[in-house]
Amino acid sequence: MMFASALILMVGLLPVLCFLGVLFALDSYKLVKMHSVVALLACGALAAVASYFANDGVLKLVDIDLKHFSRYVSPLIEEALKGMIVVFLIRTRRVGFLVDAAILGFAVGAGFALVENLYIYLLHLIPSSGLATWTVRGFGTAIMHGGTTAIFAVLSLSLLERAPNNFVRSLWPGFSLAVLLHSAFNHAILAPLHMTLAILLFLPPLIVAVFQYSERGVRDWLGKGFDADTEMLELINSGRLSNSPVGEYLHTLKEHFSGPLPAPVYRARTAGQGHPVDAREWIQGFDRRADARKVRRDEVPRGHNRQDRLAGDQADAAHQPERSPADLYARQMICQRSADSTPPSASWCSWTPSAKSLVQDAGNI
Repeated sequence: MMFASALILMVGLLPVLCFLGVLFALDSYKLVKMHSVVALLACGALAAVASYFANDGVLKLVDIDLKHFSRYVSPLIEEALKGMIVVFLIRTRRVGFLVDAAILGFAVGAGFALVENLYIYLLHLIPSSGLATWTVRGFGTAIMHGGTTAIFAVLSLSLLERAPNNFVRSLWPGFSLAVLLHSAFNHAILAPLHMTLAILLFLPPLIVAVFQYSERGVRDWLGKGFDADTEMLELINSGRLSNSPVGEYLHTLKEHFSGPLPAPVYRARTAGQGHPVDAREWIQGFDRRADARKVRRDEVPRGHNRQDRLAGDQADAAHQPERSPADLYARQMICQRSADSTPPSASWCSWTPSAKSLVQDAGNI
């Protein structure tokens, strides 16, 4: 009897933990720490406790039977509570890559499923439940909870990378899909064992595919974008940029525009004259010139009347560098290059202290 009870408990709790461990082991770069996974398991457990009271309160308020409530209302409440934790992680920038989102999202769902199954087991809410019933609970319901939250996290992060300014709008597709999958599982369209088999055939391969896609993106960035930036910096510091393909392209670019030289052309020209340019010294020189302009602007008194404010604005405009077509094109080129070599969920358009200011000020060097 004790052995049977222990076996049932293990079947109900261990599968979701084992799958979470597999996801954690598949992370080649180990960006997610173990203490973060444990903390999110606890957060998922708290979400399960909160869902118990929320479901009970809403069930008393609405005139609906338990069967329809579990199909249409309960998935909405439970996915919302789990999703709030994921939203907090994304909003506070604790999730960097899609791999991280899959692991952390699944951890939240796993914590939720552990408390739910443990609660049902201890209170004997399923009468005459045997090993087959708990196989469905352990391999079906628990994996479903972890999978839907992982899908919500991955899809939300992916959409947010494409539209950083539409945070709320980026969350709806993932949340809707999670609720839809949860509701479909609760509808029990197939037999319980068949539904469990469908969950095992659909969710784990999907999450593994997300892993492969995300890690391939990180590997491409490390192998191409990061190496290209390192090589460019070495060319600048060694004074060999003018003889490189990039230097030749910048020289041809200069011939098509008039006006102040953009920063990359200035570096290439100086390097071509046999004077190697150290990037760090060049940036420090820019900072000194920026401080000097600030001092000149501060020398103009700014009063409260209109005439004094106009004099201050004219002084600011007098010291602003002229923006030629070359300046605008070079600034766009620098930002575009940074975006092309950027790791997911990051923005490197300011890879120098201020890339835009450096280009705009290049004409005064």
